[in-house]
Amino acid sequence: MKGSANTSYRTLNRHCARWKKEVSTLFILAFLLTMNFQRYVVVGFSNVFSRHLVLSRTRRMYAKIASENDPFSLVIVESPAKAGTIAKYLNANSEHRYVVHASMGHVRDLPQSARQTNLLPAKFRDSKWATLGIDLDSSTFDPMYITLPDKIKHVRELQDLSKSAEEVILATDEDREGEAISWHLSQLLKLKNFKRVTFTEITAEHVRKQMLKPRSLDMNLVNAQECRRILDRLAGYQMSPALW
Repeated sequence: MKGSANTSYRTLNRHCARWKKEVSTLFILAFLLTMNFQRYVVVGFSNVFSRHLVLSRTRRMYAKIASENDPFSLVIVESPAKAGTIAKYLNANSEHRYVVHASMGHVRDLPQSARQTNLLPAKFRDSKWATLGIDLDSSTFDPMYITLPDKIKHVRELQDLSKSAEEVILATDEDREGEAISWHLSQLLKLKNFKRVTFTEITAEHVRKQMLKPRSLDMNLVNAQECRRILDRLAGYQMSPALW
């Protein structure tokens, strides 16, 4: 009887130890998930606040520029974090004024949802391929781009600035996406003459040096990005629902 009681006690201890271990694991997982969630909330809030701050600063800057008649060059980069630093380098000890503004990433893309198809040209909105944003009736699979809804006001401000500028310099990143962003900006801003420069490092010497070496758009990179985007929409976009 005593042996049976000892066996039951040991069994109970093993179950309790296992239960404690499982509960501890669950608590650790819950803690990590909570911390991860908090991190995403903080990062998300930070990004939204940063974008709002940049846009507010841009509007104030445009109002100031509009009230002055001094000539200036408009430099468009991708990241708002880089814009202030590059502006400081370009305007230091320079008689000419540079206004540096950020595109804040892509400004134009294929429709991202059925709701955004109303931004397509009227003749394409009821097409069976409207949500794809790619003309499947065309042998060349022409993409139908829209200005991203959250960038419409931003693009209008860039258009106003570009009209007032003596010259426009597109200084987005040098990779495939950056080249495509510059091309989309040239289309949206209706730029006939513009310069293309790239910065591989953000230092005063490098920025000033690169400004002396403008080039034309590399359409090979632009076409490569567009081809990848079309393939991603035709294949990945339609396969994702089945996979998930």
